[in-house]
Amino acid sequence: EDETRGFDLGAVDSIPKPFNPAVVRARVQTHLARRDAYKRLEEKTDLLLYERSMIENIILQMRNASSSWDENVRTLTTPVEKTAGDIILCGSRPDGILYLLLGDFTGHGLPAAIGGPMVDDLFQEMTAQGEPPEEIIRAINEKICQRLPVGIFMATALLEWGVNSHGLRLWNCGMPEILLMREGQQQGHFASNQMHLGIHDTIDLQCPYHIQLQPGDRV
Repeated sequence: EDETRGFDLGAVDSIPKPFNPAVVRARVQTHLARRDAYKRLEEKTDLLLYERSMIENIILQMRNASSSWDENVRTLTTPVEKTAGDIILCGSRPDGILYLLLGDFTGHGLPAAIGGPMVDDLFQEMTAQGEPPEEIIRAINEKICQRLPVGIFMATALLEWGVNSHGLRLWNCGMPEILLMREGQQQGHFASNQMHLGIHDTIDLQCPYHIQLQPGDRV
């Protein structure tokens, strides 16, 4: 009963009388080794948390450095983690055509987030050069295959919109259905008809969806 009460009070071991010096010495050495192991584990954990925080901040700064938003686009993001594999990119071609890219990398946390800045830089550069959406999709697919490990790929939706026109083109590569809402009602839905980006180094793009918009529509 005394031994049980001792453990209830926080003891981690019990050595009964009569004491055997060799047993006492072995028990003490065991507990000292456990204490040292816990201390090293705490130090390693603190270092990993510090490095993770630094990497997260670097990724966030790289993401925020080049993104430019059109006045017609509003976003709300509520990530579970500080860095994740979800990206929203917006850019305008020299002729005023607007591109919007929605991406979701496989996995969670830093492994999923690491490809975001690479995709962001490529998207912004090619958009500024006036490249067509098909070439941007192919280039992103090729880069992910070249630079990221097998198993990390990205579901992607890319929209091309002439702000002053009523036409929109849409590519859905592995994303859930894209919805067209009109006056509060679902007017259309556009399922994925392309492969996720980053699975195969070549991608055979199908014809995009063509959507005719009316004032007040939301996609």
